[in-house]
Amino acid sequence: MEEEVLNKMNQLKFIVEYTFQVDILVKTQKRNYVDARMVFSKIMHNEGYGSTIIAKFLKKNHATIIHYFNSINSILKFDKLLMDRYLYAKDMYLNKKETPLYEKNDNELSNKETKQQAKIIALNNEIDKLILEKYNLTAIASRNKRLSEIIEFIDKQTPHGQERYVMSKINTMFNGLKFYG
Repeated sequence: MEEEVLNKMNQLKFIVEYTFQVDILVKTQKRNYVDARMVFSKIMHNEGYGSTIIAKFLKKNHATIIHYFNSINSILKFDKLLMDRYLYAKDMYLNKKETPLYEKNDNELSNKETKQQAKIIALNNEIDKLILEKYNLTAIASRNKRLSEIIEFIDKQTPHGQERYVMSKINTMFNGLKFYG
């Protein structure tokens, strides 16, 4: 493999591994690892590299890389967290931004830097959880949009401690309703 291509792929590998906190060359089918490899493949493919060279770098069959190409766009439509990670890695790679401690390997890190790196990883994991929670809350809010006025009215009119009583009244009311349609 040409040195320039290898350097580009290694740079993107580091960024994707930093973003997903995985080693993309590890042989596993765990979702996070597969997602990281798909993001790597998509970015390299968008840079003009074919499935064969990407497969050689990732130590995969070229058919696996083609499967990644065919799958990732539909997955990105529904997986907000993956989309955020993809956009982050793509931005870091295309704009040549440095990830923290990019130039040092684990053996060169001081104890203080290692602790800071661990804090960064923990904070990134917390950010990922918060992004997923935000996505879930947005989905719930979207589903309940048409009922928001009713929910707001019930919230204002229900005295504290009387929630069960109001719920039983609402249940009785709905049991008596007949929907024709």
